[in-house]
Amino acid sequence: MMTKGAPTVIRESLSWLGAHLAATRERDTQTGADIHQQRHGWEDLDGWPPAMPEQVLYLRPAGHLGATAPDQDTPASTFTFYPADLTPTIGGRLLSPESAATSNDTRLAERARTC
Repeated sequence: MMTKGAPTVIRESLSWLGAHLAATRERDTQTGADIHQQRHGWEDLDGWPPAMPEQVLYLRPAGHLGATAPDQDTPASTFTFYPADLTPTIGGRLLSPESAATSNDTRLAERARTC
């Protein structure tokens, strides 16, 4: 965001804040969304969320997702979700181009639960 998208994001964010918080101008009646796709640039959408085909994914061994159901003899995979004790973020590329693209939070996700 701090490189290619900064001018657009800052301009639109300030415009939104001005319209909704400071009441400096009429509210924007835009119903769509402007998105930036890596390697494709900016795209103006008619609405949000964009229309997408339905996709069914199956939990596979080792935490992977697949388009086909696992074989009958494949051991069951599980996923545990604790909505009251979410895994906090530990970084990743948020605002700075120097930050890492991804961060491995496995150790943090496997911490002892507080609830």
